[in-house]
Amino acid sequence: MEHNNDKDYNQDDEWALDQAETHEPPKNPRAIVSVAFPRDDFSKVSEAASASNMKVSEFIRTAALERAERVMGTSRTYSMSTSGSGALHLTFTAAAPARRDVHQPT
Repeated sequence: MEHNNDKDYNQDDEWALDQAETHEPPKNPRAIVSVAFPRDDFSKVSEAASASNMKVSEFIRTAALERAERVMGTSRTYSMSTSGSGALHLTFTAAAPARRDVHQPT
């Protein structure tokens, strides 16, 4: 049935509620963030991600988390592996330096 406006969706007979599917909520809900890059900067990030055998989104997420942990004075364990015949398996813990408080000039 073709719907010409939103009021059609409010009609009870338009919904097949007896056929509705239920799904469990995601265990680890995510926040999706849109980030704008100048083209030259994105090219650098994309090339670095490729050189690291990572998707661009994974590379950006990892870089952002590493920076946040450094700023906040926390550490985290990272693990990378390749699929197929690639033999790269790397696990390391990044220990962050102590957090420095930023003082505003008086």
